[in-house]
Amino acid sequence: RFENTLVKKWEAPLVNDFFCMIYFGLLQKLVIKYKLDENGTLHNNLVSGAKDIVSTEPVTLTSSIANWISQSDEATALFKNYAPAYILSALRQEKFFTNQ
Repeated sequence: RFENTLVKKWEAPLVNDFFCMIYFGLLQKLVIKYKLDENGTLHNNLVSGAKDIVSTEPVTLTSSIANWISQSDEATALFKNYAPAYILSALRQEKFFTNQ
């Protein structure tokens, strides 16, 4: 169920990312061809300046979750010592979100 939901929600962004990768490579080749950048980083700097890319949301959220876990002794113990089903059950009880 989770995988189906994830794939349906992220199908369009993943397709967009595929085309972005193609055009990113093309941009890199054009920057090199026309000698627009001596350092070879212009294409990356142009693209990395965008902060609102939908397909980066899973990475951003995963990083936020990892930070939250590492800052809470109780959450760290939960994730180290219990099975995923138990962790999910504990998180659904929302007892871990009282300090947020």
